[in-house]
Amino acid sequence: MEREELDEATLPVGAKKQLPKLVMTHLYLYVDGEANEYVLYLLTDVTSQQ
Repeated sequence: MEREELDEATLPVGAKKQLPKLVMTHLYLYVDGEANEYVLYLLTDVTSQQ
């Protein structure tokens, strides 16, 4: 996805402008025993995977 498609509300302040133009997004969802949901996004550079 392109950096501009990311929702700034899900990123730390100022982080979006530090990302490369194209990023690969990995999403992990975890629900604990008390039904609390946790969402983890990993963003990596499409070309370098870093």
